[in-house]
Amino acid sequence: MELLKERIRRDGKVKGTDVLKVDSFLNHQMDIKLFAEIGREFKRRFADCQINKILTIEASGIGIACITAQYFDCPVIFAKKSQTKNIAGEVYTAKVESFTHGRVYDIIVAKEFLGPGDRVLIIDDFLANGAALMGLSKLVEDAGATLVGAGIVIEKAFQPGGDRLREMGVRVESLARVAELGAEIARDYADKDRVLLVSVLRGSYIFMADLSRAIDIPVEIDFMSVSSYGKGTKSSGQVEIKKDLSDSIEGVHVIVVEDILDSGNTLSYLLHVLEARHPASIKLCTLLDKPERRVKPVEVHYSGFTIPDAFVVGYGLDYAEHYRNLPYIGILKPEVYGG
Repeated sequence: MELLKERIRRDGKVKGTDVLKVDSFLNHQMDIKLFAEIGREFKRRFADCQINKILTIEASGIGIACITAQYFDCPVIFAKKSQTKNIAGEVYTAKVESFTHGRVYDIIVAKEFLGPGDRVLIIDDFLANGAALMGLSKLVEDAGATLVGAGIVIEKAFQPGGDRLREMGVRVESLARVAELGAEIARDYADKDRVLLVSVLRGSYIFMADLSRAIDIPVEIDFMSVSSYGKGTKSSGQVEIKKDLSDSIEGVHVIVVEDILDSGNTLSYLLHVLEARHPASIKLCTLLDKPERRVKPVEVHYSGFTIPDAFVVGYGLDYAEHYRNLPYIGILKPEVYGG
């Protein structure tokens, strides 16, 4: 979401190595116009999910959740961090460890507001270690409701929460995630003369476009087309270069940009080919990493998300050239491909 990324670059403040302060527009003073755009974007990403409840946790997630709920025309439930006289009757509870405040507390939702038949979207401002979202996920599970996914405004890519949730099978949509990869690359290559991003077609084209715009140092761009899937859902191991680079990469700092790292067959072969052309350096940036499927070892320098062993489509990824234009990444149902 470009508006959000620009606001973070303009008004966000980095404290130390792991704290991003956005209190001037997100979680202390709140920019309602920005929240409206955030809500509209979450609606776009989860439009086909038949959501009838939005769940968040007090306090900073409540504002975003309420604005987002207007687009889904549904109520908001917020998990309380202490039971008050206003909560009567039976409740669902889960324990959540706060890394910010250094303590463990119970979160609470009244059973009358959440139950079987509900299709729930979790909304929160930050995702770091994932403790709050795992607690909210447990509340949904205990209620017998369906967790559709989690909409996160800012995901701290260098912390493990996002990977943990995705490994649990939770669909996580973060509005500011690729931007962090871009910022990391920009820092690492700030003093390099020539930096070349090599997009591995066709799956990485959307990721490549978003990533390149998030890198604020000069970069060059080129493309290769390499295939080992054909029309199947698993890498065949037979690698074929269909389109090669346009120019020499000798003495150039190369970053290979890939959509998904699966068995490692394709990328192991591709990196070997490129290393033989004497670049100054070569690194790999992949949007998705599927380590359970690894056959050949491949070193990953920049990774967006670790995902389970499932066939995913959307955001440039396809099955037999279908689904590339989906605005999200989803797991393809086995009945579609006979799995």
